[in-house]
Amino acid sequence: MNKQIELCQIPHAAGVGYGVKFHGENTVILTFIGDGGTSEGDFHEALNFAEVWKVALITVIQNKHYAIPLPVHKQTASKTLAPKGVILEWKVKVGYSRVP
Repeated sequence: MNKQIELCQIPHAAGVGYGVKFHGENTVILTFIGDGGTSEGDFHEALNFAEVWKVALITVIQNKHYAIPLPVHKQTASKTLAPKGVILEWKVKVGYSRVP
């Protein structure tokens, strides 16, 4: 999947989350993104928006170890992707799975 197409959903998800909260709905928004999207400004802006407005947003980050066009170790100084959520004081759960 193209990183830009994948990334575009994060700000929209935060906005939808704000909308359902505004209307008093008890809804959680779930979104998925690859590791490359975590290095883009839209990702951080959307997470900050969701944190400021206390939006119920769950973001699952899949570390594919290679984002267009770079491997993960060349796109971020973080040893893992978890600190990108911790910086906003989000509850971060790190899970590992191997797909053969």
